[in-house]
Amino acid sequence: MSRQPGIGERKAKADARARYQFDATASDDDLEDELDENLDETLEVTRRLKGLATAMGDEVNGQNSRLGRVTNKTEDLEYGLAKNTERLARIR
Repeated sequence: MSRQPGIGERKAKADARARYQFDATASDDDLEDELDENLDETLEVTRRLKGLATAMGDEVNGQNSRLGRVTNKTEDLEYGLAKNTERLARIR
């Protein structure tokens, strides 16, 4: 699933890396390449998690809106029921 960097990309990374290395060795380069790949994978996972969290937040907001409407209707019904119960008690 991970894409392979192109030759130009690898060269640019190696050039940028060379500025910060004292003794550049092949094992250091391999380790840094592995770290870069892991960071790229972490970025992709984080992006997916953000998308899921955003979708879940939208769903929760929608459900809160529906719950608000149900609560309002329930309160109106409760008020009407109390009023009618009081009327009925006066009639008896």
